[in-house]
Amino acid sequence: MKRLSKLFNKEKTYSKKQLTKNDIYTGSIKDDNDIVVLIPGLGRDSESLKLLAQALTDQHGYCCYVMDHPNLKQSIEESADFIQQKMDLYGIEKHKGKVHFVCASRGGLVARKLLAKHTPQNMGKTVFLGTPHHGSELSNHFLSKNIIGFLTRLTNGPSVAQMRVGKKGVEKTFQPNELDEKLDWGMIAGVVDENDRDHRESPLHPLASPIPYPHDGVVSLPSTKVKGLKDHVTLTGTSHTELEVDRDTVKLCDEFFKNGRFISRPKEGRKKNLMPRKDRANPFYFKLIGIFYRPKV
Repeated sequence: MKRLSKLFNKEKTYSKKQLTKNDIYTGSIKDDNDIVVLIPGLGRDSESLKLLAQALTDQHGYCCYVMDHPNLKQSIEESADFIQQKMDLYGIEKHKGKVHFVCASRGGLVARKLLAKHTPQNMGKTVFLGTPHHGSELSNHFLSKNIIGFLTRLTNGPSVAQMRVGKKGVEKTFQPNELDEKLDWGMIAGVVDENDRDHRESPLHPLASPIPYPHDGVVSLPSTKVKGLKDHVTLTGTSHTELEVDRDTVKLCDEFFKNGRFISRPKEGRKKNLMPRKDRANPFYFKLIGIFYRPKV
């Protein structure tokens, strides 16, 4: 039985071409600089974190790797193994400097699973961007609808199901659902103004109705909090995907990497300060939702 278990749980090995596809690198490795590994969220590609990576390089001298992965098809565990193989290929743990992580949304859950299995010897600190440590009500809502639930499972494999709130979702993946207190974890969360024009005109706005306020349009604020966080800061007015391009995010990441806490505390009512980009959510994924799911608002 043990042999069968090992056979079915054997980690998949990927080719160099598969591992390096669509990855983005900024900066250059020097003896005295730190590395930042950036992990995109669900339905997002490496382009979604390109501006953040470039800003961390240009403003603070980090060498950044944005690690693309087929997150709509992989389980959290599979994504963690995939990212680990990328890190091994790039020799990130052999670098003299520290290796930090910046993880957007689901990417934070991937990092948790990765670091629980293996912590690099040169481990630095980890910053989450709106990671739903207790799941997102959107996942529960989609999967509760017969047609959209079927299509979601068909097009996304286990990824959305693992993001559910409750014992069948994130709580099942992480038992107990808490962070390793030996490591340094920080959270940057967003909270949208429900009357904000950008939020109301966003294609994600109709989907936010099942989420209890305060939220960032995708994840509720309470879901961003989990035992073991060293610090937590909220960017009011900034939505879930805008966390990736808010200029305050760049500054806060650098502060946490250097101090283990956020030094600047953005005030409530602040105006978001976004780097310009063309949004890169998975188009088919949201188009599919838009066709079959029309919530009341």
